[in-house]
Amino acid sequence: MDWHFTHDVPYKKRKCFRDPNLSGDSFEDNQRQQTFAQDFQGHQEELFAVLCGVDDIGDDILKEYAENIAQEEVNVYPLTKTKRWLDCSQEAIQRLRVNGKLDIKGKEMKVWICTQSEMDVVVDRRRLVLNGLAGDTPKDMVILYVEAISGFLSDDFNIEYFSDAEMAVVTFQTPIDFRCLFEKRSRKKILNKREIKARLLEVTNCVLVEGVALNLIEDLHLYFENKIRSGGGELSNVIIKEDERNVYLYFKDLAGCPQTQSSATTVTSPSCITTNEGLNISLVIGSIEEENSDVIINTTSANMKLDSGKVSSAIFRKAGPTLQNLVDNIVQGQSIRSGQIVKTDVTGLNLCCHMVYHTSLGSWDNGKHLHKFMKHSLEMAHRDGVSSISFPALGTGMLSYPPAMVSSFMFSEVINFSQSHQKTMLKDIRFVIFSKDQLVISAFQAELAKHLRVLGSSYSGLNEAACSQAAMIGEFCLPTPQRPSVPRKVPPFKSAYQNEVVIVKVFGKLKNNVDDVSKMMKELVDKECSPKRIQSNYVSSLKDEDINVLEKVESDCDVKITLAFTHIQIEGMSSDVFSAATNVNKVMSELEKKHIEESLFTSFAKWLFDDNGQMKAFHKAEVIQIERAFLREEKQVVIKRPAGNLVINFNKNEATNPQGETIRVRRECIFQEPPDPHALKIDIPLNWARMPKGQEVMRVWLHPQSDEYKNVETRFLKTITAFKVFRIERIQNMSLYHTYQVMKKSIESRNDGQVICEKLLFHGTRSDSIDNINHHGFNRSYAGKNATVLGVGTYFALNAWYSASDTYSKPDANGTKYMFQARVLTGSYCKGDASMKEPPLKSPFSKTVRYDSVVDNCFSPSMFVVFYDNQAYPEYLITFSK
Repeated sequence: MDWHFTHDVPYKKRKCFRDPNLSGDSFEDNQRQQTFAQDFQGHQEELFAVLCGVDDIGDDILKEYAENIAQEEVNVYPLTKTKRWLDCSQEAIQRLRVNGKLDIKGKEMKVWICTQSEMDVVVDRRRLVLNGLAGDTPKDMVILYVEAISGFLSDDFNIEYFSDAEMAVVTFQTPIDFRCLFEKRSRKKILNKREIKARLLEVTNCVLVEGVALNLIEDLHLYFENKIRSGGGELSNVIIKEDERNVYLYFKDLAGCPQTQSSATTVTSPSCITTNEGLNISLVIGSIEEENSDVIINTTSANMKLDSGKVSSAIFRKAGPTLQNLVDNIVQGQSIRSGQIVKTDVTGLNLCCHMVYHTSLGSWDNGKHLHKFMKHSLEMAHRDGVSSISFPALGTGMLSYPPAMVSSFMFSEVINFSQSHQKTMLKDIRFVIFSKDQLVISAFQAELAKHLRVLGSSYSGLNEAACSQAAMIGEFCLPTPQRPSVPRKVPPFKSAYQNEVVIVKVFGKLKNNVDDVSKMMKELVDKECSPKRIQSNYVSSLKDEDINVLEKVESDCDVKITLAFTHIQIEGMSSDVFSAATNVNKVMSELEKKHIEESLFTSFAKWLFDDNGQMKAFHKAEVIQIERAFLREEKQVVIKRPAGNLVINFNKNEATNPQGETIRVRRECIFQEPPDPHALKIDIPLNWARMPKGQEVMRVWLHPQSDEYKNVETRFLKTITAFKVFRIERIQNMSLYHTYQVMKKSIESRNDGQVICEKLLFHGTRSDSIDNINHHGFNRSYAGKNATVLGVGTYFALNAWYSASDTYSKPDANGTKYMFQARVLTGSYCKGDASMKEPPLKSPFSKTVRYDSVVDNCFSPSMFVVFYDNQAYPEYLITFSK
């Protein structure tokens, strides 16, 4: 929504200044000349010209039209999303004012002449929006860029960086000189190979809330008029657009309107959530030593010297040396164990709290120390009968704990405590983050927003796209009384890797020679030690048996394996890392296959049982077991339960419990049209040869006179004629084919017939990689061996000539080359780049819906890249030479 402003500036008579463009020969010219003179000298403040209502018209066109009226050079700068600042002399501003508007291509735009103070009512000169940032741009680079265009140092501003949305919001401590800023920005448009667009935040009294169910309108009213919850105020009007499920909220004054991103936007998420048991969890930006909670948490060294560490030093300076004496009297010179708590009563000291819980945390161990301490401290606070406790961001300072994982663990433990302690005096838990720790603040804000989204998920009107953006600026989800779910955790992984330190001393006469040798040795080590990151969304689903396999891989390959939410990191010698990555990818591929199968089973149908006349649903795991047996046309299935087995008879549609009683069961299709009951049964291709029992993989030579051979050969020779085909083999791998077909059904269902999901493509390879591909498919462990220009994935070519290059199908000692013709699930695609480790999101408003692949050219692709192992099947192996 755009707001057009016109403002009449009071005139004060001064000596005459003449406009050279007015002749003065007519009454109208004399009137305008007098107005010009009065305007030019009638203001103590500088005047500014703002063009309102700008939509999609380019700045170059606006500049040309404005200069025709101003009769001099005009610089056009993007003040806000819909307003442009016309930077020119005061004389030119008066000419623009006399005209009053610009008519460009039939679109009329008003020229608003205002003073600096009047402009400050419309735009926020303390907040700058940067759009167009590359997703892989480091935050430090953004900080340097802001310093360069603003003239401020990093201490004078804070940055909220949203890499997924390719934007950053910069908040300055004082209003900025935007003339200087835009002039510098015009000379520094490029950052990390991307053109950056800068604009100020616009002040408005209107807020847009998207994707709202009608039964939420009253709740929205209450929420936005609650100043404590939303920072809002009294509403003057509410406009509901039912067809768009959008609600426009108008506030009586700008002070009551929450901070906004533009003239039509959504509200920033609140900084507090309340669990179903009534426990408040707050995020506070400030200093832990200033907290007035009953208890504050202090982390320090194991020897309990309080002058070490940022948090401990701040508390020590505030409290004074008496606090150290209290601690010393308890520990008696002994070091404490990691997670052990030393409790001191600080009544009478210069602190606002009553008690301090001191602890020491060890180095990062995937959250074990953190989990133990959080649980221990909350239990102690419960026993002490306190009502509030404040935590710093544990371990994110000198210990370098990862902020995202710390925030997840801390929220998780508090929610677990809330669910298991419904009757407790503890009602207020505060996470206090230092204002300069922007990375930590962002991590905790994102984690709080996740739980806020969960609290709002029971309302169907809050769509997933809006809710998933809650962590970003300008997004809002309304809390509802639902029990929050605990965030997923990284499975505990007992790393047996011993980090051996080797010290190499270099001696020489000249310092330059020593430095050169040291640098050369470091480069050699870096060359031999290359880490590998395996992206996966299923790390949190690893079972104990999977963890055992990974621990064995780590030990056998002599590498270090680290688990994170979205990836597995492998470090060590390059050859060892490559070997380990192959085994890790096999584990993750099996896990991915299992999840895809389970999602398909549960998406086709649900199973219900009769409970005293009311049909209730079976548990998800049981549904998968029942549906799998049903689709295999088995007569019955046995469901194992702690109280005894339940036997389901499909012919009678009934189940028998351990007591011999029978109950009705029913299968309900989720689709409107019942799917083919054989839909999930993967049939063996008709052209496959019979495989011996127990044999997983078979290579079948095709007869050169067969149609199958000729079809493959024709496709292969279509773009290359200088090669001779020796043989073509069909690759028969039932397990690999099954997972590919399951993935195919999933991608086809997701794209709903909008695109052709499967293509026949070529992939050149080396002789020593053939067996691995035949058994395990196009493993991501090989990504990057030959190309990463479009992303870190597996590459396939539309034409065989590209894959026939010696770079991709490297000849063996006899000059023989190898190439696969593969079935590849390309689905929907977009243009790739080297930074991609997975397909990008289809929309900035969704964190779950991604493209299926990336290409070199969206309009005429010749190269496709996929990022998941099950997206390609090696159907034929072609052996050839020049």
